[in-house]
Amino acid sequence: MESSEKRDIKFGQLFIKFGQLFIEFGRSFIEFGRSFIEFGRLFIEFGRSFIEFGRSLI
Repeated sequence: MESSEKRDIKFGQLFIKFGQLFIEFGRSFIEFGRSFIEFGRLFIEFGRSFIEFGRSLI
């Protein structure tokens, strides 16, 4: 019976490690998302500037 309990404990520890790994991946993706949002805002500002410049030429 002890060997199955030890095996269960090892499986539990393995799942905990996988869970921690997935949490780290999630945090990384959130950071990437924030970067993409900043780039998006930058491109929107560039677009607005080009539109204003175009309107001033017309």
